[in-house]
Amino acid sequence: MKGTWSGQTVVYGPMWPLVCKILSGLSMGNLSLALFIYKLFNLILHLANTYLIYQISKKKNLFTLMYALNPLALFDGIANVHNEIFVIFFILLALYFFVRKKNMLLTIVFMALATAIKYVAVLLIPFLVLYKYQKEKALKKMLYAFCWGILFILVLILCYSLYMRDFSVLKGILTQQNKFANSIFIFFAVKDIDLAINVSRGFMLAFAVVYVVTLIKRIICKKTYIFNKYMHDYNGLLILFLFGTITNFQSWYTLWLLPTIMWQKSKDIKMILCITIAAEIANIIYFIFFEWYKYGTIYCSILFSLILIVNCILDRKDINLLKKFNYMKRNNI
Repeated sequence: MKGTWSGQTVVYGPMWPLVCKILSGLSMGNLSLALFIYKLFNLILHLANTYLIYQISKKKNLFTLMYALNPLALFDGIANVHNEIFVIFFILLALYFFVRKKNMLLTIVFMALATAIKYVAVLLIPFLVLYKYQKEKALKKMLYAFCWGILFILVLILCYSLYMRDFSVLKGILTQQNKFANSIFIFFAVKDIDLAINVSRGFMLAFAVVYVVTLIKRIICKKTYIFNKYMHDYNGLLILFLFGTITNFQSWYTLWLLPTIMWQKSKDIKMILCITIAAEIANIIYFIFFEWYKYGTIYCSILFSLILIVNCILDRKDINLLKKFNYMKRNNI
């Protein structure tokens, strides 16, 4: 089909075009059937993700329902068939084999497959490796990270090798950062696009520095921490990446926060839920106005306003919420 995207290099990792080829091929050219197949497959993956969260969280219904009934997952994940569901599926598989099965090989393979759909998944991998070998000396930590990094790269190369003709396909990694919509950078873009580009590059560099410094601290640290600490650090960086670096921000990106929600602090869990629900409401209002980049300022303003409003409302009920939350955790509900 001819359209906005028909002449553009793919912006996703190598796994996604392969998935699309298989699912679209099953429709035999029938657009309605293709849409049904994609929705059905996303529904199946959503149920699989729900089950994986149930198993990873040691059968806690609370975290299972936080994902299963999240409006963002239901509307953008299933109804609008965004590929975040696929990314979450592979991340959860990796976490399942890491936490429950202690299988580092499959953990890296599934994280590579998640990255082979959307590159953001790569942010989680160093935290898993460094937690696994946190009792080792700094040099050994780096050696293990290097070895698992080789496996990770080999899996990505294998995925690319199935259809890659030349290196131009890698341009897709940078394509999204050249678009400005719905992010904090839209306020600069509506006035001066060059200013927006320079500001976004500055923010990206700042994020890279913070991310690398965080990893270095984990490498040289001699203390051992529980897994929750590593996931808390990752979650903070992921939120920073979402709101501080992405120039073309979409509501469904906030689904990236859900796979590690079971290891976050209570206040962070509340914030994650606020972000996902606010993002979906803002997206609905955005669509009512009109789907076009000039309304990105409306989306961005609504999103942050809703996050603040919902947080303020929940802050007043924090005592009751925390009591109920702790009760459910104690009783393994």
